Amino acid sequence: KMSQVKAQQARHGSHTHDGEEIFFILKGKAEFTLKDKRKIVGPNSSLYCPSGVEHGIRNAGDEPMRYLVIRVD
Repeated sequence: KMSQVKAQQARHGSHTHDGEEIFFILKGKAEFTLKDKRKIVGPNSSLYCPSGVEHGIRNAGDEPMRYLVIRVD
């Protein structure tokens, strides 16, 4: 799935679910939260979330952010 997020916004809050996810940042600056750790990355970065782990992603920049999510159930 491809998502686009406005500047300084998030599509939803931190959450958990079954299934692993890989996020790939195409454009902009992403703030990724995994449990209690936070990381800010830019374009061409990938992030991994194991199944059942609380996580979230938000736009940490002043321009739209675009990213892909690949989920394995």
